[in-house]
Amino acid sequence: MKRSSQRVLFFVPLLASMLPTVAKACPICMGGADTAVAPAMNGAIFLMLGLVGLMLSSAGGFIFYLSKRARSSQTGLDSMQEGKQHA
Repeated sequence: MKRSSQRVLFFVPLLASMLPTVAKACPICMGGADTAVAPAMNGAIFLMLGLVGLMLSSAGGFIFYLSKRARSSQTGLDSMQEGKQHA
């Protein structure tokens, strides 16, 4: 039973791609760049790319902050331990 459902899930998209009337794309995807929706879609794409870039740079900055803070606290502990040894 499981094997037959896997075969169906594999062959249905394959058959749909072979039927051009079923697998048509919308006019925007087909290159309708002169429509009124195209600038809005471009703006939405750039907004999503900007949000992804913002999140990645925020995560990178936080990792940099944590590594810098860990290094500074480690050097502070080392200097405190050296001061106790000399006393």
